[in-house]
Amino acid sequence: MGSFYTNIALNGPTREDVVAYLRQRQHHTYVSPTIAGITLVYDDFFGEHNTSAMSVAEELSRQFQCPTLWAGVADSDVFWYDLYENGVLIDRYVTAPDYDAGFAEDDENAGTDDQSSEDPALTAGDAGKLCAAFGAYHAVETVENLLARENSYVFEDDRHAAVAAALGIPAQACTLGYRSIEASDIWTMEGEAEGTPLIKTGD
Repeated sequence: MGSFYTNIALNGPTREDVVAYLRQRQHHTYVSPTIAGITLVYDDFFGEHNTSAMSVAEELSRQFQCPTLWAGVADSDVFWYDLYENGVLIDRYVTAPDYDAGFAEDDENAGTDDQSSEDPALTAGDAGKLCAAFGAYHAVETVENLLARENSYVFEDDRHAAVAAALGIPAQACTLGYRSIEASDIWTMEGEAEGTPLIKTGD
């Protein structure tokens, strides 16, 4: 059985502000330390506390007026993301266009629309928008190649990690989810924030 996980990367707000807001809203998540301006929120999209991670990503983007990247992998076979800017969906990608990740049906404010499940071009991703959201302007060509569907991966977790690394998101942290963290005795950040525990919200 492959990996199932989702998480949200925010560019801008601090962990303290994100945690305070998530606790106020009673969302069940784990929150990483903020590293180089990026904070990861691990939502429970595949679990009992699913309140639609997409809506949480949109909500956080609107609340903090920042880019948020909701990304996930299903059974290590499918990788997808939704990119929000100031609460508006501006880009969408999925490796298998016919895969239904439970995408929001109401996307009238988005740069994509609800025809995305029918037209593969609408879920092909825009490397320029994605890199701009995380200030990785130098990585557009690299990310474009990583998103190319013809470049297949045995495990789509690896594609996600490679895209994250190119954007400056901690790759070793982005391929985790709420359930895998919950199953561990304790999970802490590696690298720059080694030993810093995640903060849980929603309890």
